[in-house]
Parts: sequence; C-alpha cells; structure tokens
Amino acid sequence: MTLKSLFCSPAVVLLLSSCSHDPLDVNASQQDLALQFVNMDSVLVNSDSTSFIATHNNWKQTMPDIYNYQLGYCLQLPQLSAEETYIRIKTFRSDDYIKSLENEISTIFTRKRLTEFEEQVIEGFKRLKYHCPDQQIPEKIIFLNSLYASNVFCTEKEIGVGLERYLGSKSKSIEALPEQEFYDWIKEAMDEKFLVRDIFTGWISTHFMDEPKGSLIEQMIHWGKIIYLTEAAIPDASKHLIMRYEENDLEWAMKNEFGFWKYLVNEKLLFKIDELNIINMLKEGPFTPGLPERGPDRLGQYLGWQMVKQYVESKEVPLKELSDIPYNDILQNYEIE
Repeated sequence: MTLKSLFCSPAVVLLLSSCSHDPLDVNASQQDLALQFVNMDSVLVNSDSTSFIATHNNWKQTMPDIYNYQLGYCLQLPQLSAEETYIRIKTFRSDDYIKSLENEISTIFTRKRLTEFEEQVIEGFKRLKYHCPDQQIPEKIIFLNSLYASNVFCTEKEIGVGLERYLGSKSKSIEALPEQEFYDWIKEAMDEKFLVRDIFTGWISTHFMDEPKGSLIEQMIHWGKIIYLTEAAIPDASKHLIMRYEENDLEWAMKNEFGFWKYLVNEKLLFKIDELNIINMLKEGPFTPGLPERGPDRLGQYLGWQMVKQYVESKEVPLKELSDIPYNDILQNYEIE
C-alpha cells in the first residue's frame, strides 16, 4: 500500500477500552478557588492622571511581572516615572489606528461578554484543581492589549490575555495588519472561540509540564498531555476547539490518523530529534508540511493527544499522575488499525 493510498483510507477505528466511565466527567463545583480578573487595558485607556498614577504604583508592587510585560514588551516603553508613563501612554493611544483598535476591543469585549468568559475560566480551573490538586493555579487573569505580541502570556502567578488577538478575522483592525507579517491563516485564527482554550493550554504548558525536549515522539506525547489536560478543564467544549482547529480540520485529522501514523513510521521520523522535523509536525502554520496529502497543522500534537487519551482511558490513570508517565509507556500502549 502506498503512502498516498494510506491517506485515502476510511475513517480510523481506535481500539479503546470498553470502560463506560468517563474520567473527565467530574463534579468540581465544591473546589475552593480564589481567582481575580483585571481588565488592565480598560484601566489604562480610561484613567485620568491621578487614578493612573495610583494604579501604576499599585500594579508595580502587586503584579510587577505582568505589568512590566504590558509596558516594556507590548508597548515598548522604557522604565519611566508614573507621570512620564502616563504621558507616553496617552500619546501612544492618540494614534488613529490604536483608537480604532481600542474601540473594537471595548465594543466586542463588553463587561457582559468578559463575564461569560470568566465563568468558563473559573469552572475550568476548578476542574483542574479537582484533577491535579497539587498543581499551581493562577491568582489573576489579566485582560490587556498586547499589540499582537501574544494570545496569552503566563507569569508565575498571572495569565495575560491579549484581547486584540481575538477580535476575529473580519475585524477592521485585523484586516489592516500587514500581510507580510500576519498571513491569512494567522488572521483567521484570531477568533474569540479559542480564548478560553488558549488560557488553559497556556497555563498547563508553562506550569504543569516541563519544557519539551527529546525526539519527535517524546514531544508529540508531551503536547498530547497538555491537550488532554486542556480537555479535562473544558470537557464540554467542542473537540475541534480544544485542538484549536476548525471542524473540517478535526474531521481530516480523525479520518487520516492511521495514514499519518504510518507516514511517521515509514519515514522513520518518530525518534528523530532535528528541529525542522519537530517544527513541521508540532508548530502552528497553514498546514503540516511534508505529507502526501495536505492536512491541518500540528498533526503531531493531534496524534499525541489521541495516544494520551487512549492510555488514560484504558489504564484508568489519575490525571494528577499524567505529567510523570514516561512517553514510552504511552507509545507502547497505542493501538490503531
């Protein structure tokens, strides 16, 4: 059978455990959770000089990492006094593009809309705390305008969420971004439907897991653990959202799982450690390079997720143990036909 014909095979049937218990179906409502939400962008936009100076000094003391990220990395401001910082921010926000961008952010992400996201985030972190009681949970979620620096940025205690990256590809501000830096596939992914998912994936990848290293298969399973824990946080979310896919992308990945696996085996890619190979299979892009048939990006992450999911459900592994399970145990347990 040729590789091309493998990728045209019928839908895959996974050999999963017949156990009827869903390990992600839990009641975490009684979990105690102290999580604060701060709309940093709104405060910076709407403060007068007096209130800004007080807030500036407070944030410098209470959450310096995320505030320095906002000022230094996103806004590219040097270390200045509170008064000078206020003047620079007001000058910066007088720009026509920035004013239009801020208007779109405030129009789409109203207090009511942000509250809906906040409720989902609280419930998700309660679930993570239920599953992984010894893992760290953030203290604050900070909504900001990162000027397209990142979707989410995690410090030791906070998660910064760049709201401008969730305005939608039809946003005038998004459409105006230079094509040589922001390709169409990047703009299309700037959708609020991925916001909650990104919060959990960002926190889990930086606080629950060590840095990925080793061969392709090690890093595939590393990402599989992250995505499975994301699914544990938001089990009712559509599966394509958990993978940060569109529905048709997930359908393609499911249909071609066997073909992708055989491709990796036949090309002897699983245990390679070269950076290009790993980037091709795991990193975001318009598609996964090198395949006989064009499919969605990050197929290595998708397959790692299926491996981890199969292992957890067949072995009935508590999620608090997942990060420590050797990749080879998960690999050897994987069965597909």
